[in-house]
Amino acid sequence: MDYKSYSLDQLETWIYDTLDGDVSADEIYNLICKIADENYQHHKKYADKSRRLTELMQSNNKICMDKVKRWILPVEEVKDEDTDENIYCVTFPDDLLEAADLKEGDLVEWIDNGDGSFKMVKVNATN
Repeated sequence: MDYKSYSLDQLETWIYDTLDGDVSADEIYNLICKIADENYQHHKKYADKSRRLTELMQSNNKICMDKVKRWILPVEEVKDEDTDENIYCVTFPDDLLEAADLKEGDLVEWIDNGDGSFKMVKVNATN
């Protein structure tokens, strides 16, 4: 028998035992909620530690598991006064400019990842 079946069988037996005994439905419900919350808190503690460590490593420019940095940037829609057409703008935060080694006037190429996201690559101008 696999572990999943074993666990579900044990749970079924436990539910029958408690329902046949003097345990109320509220006590069963509260215990299930308590166990689920304890399990969530246990895993959240370790996830929070890992997230904080990753933030510290990235803020100190250390190499992390994922060398690719990602930003979610709002796209602003602006009316072009000359053509009366809508144009779309993205404002780059300073940390993105630094990470991508960009400055005002640099050319970038946008590569569609096919999933609603884009990769930005600095274009080296040749003179």
